[in-house]
Amino acid sequence: METFVRLCGAEKTYGTGVRTVGLHPTDLELRRGELVVVLGPSGSSRCARSSAT
Repeated sequence: METFVRLCGAEKTYGTGVRTVGLHPTDLELRRGELVVVLGPSGSSRCARSSAT
């Protein structure tokens, strides 16, 4: 299957001074038709991760 989405080294940090890591450097490859579930506790920035691109 063809690659639909590819992320290489995606990361997200928040704040100035003291930095909070929202997403450590991550590689991800999705193929057309695959489903993805993002899990995490309340307040773990799941929505922020989906808008990090």
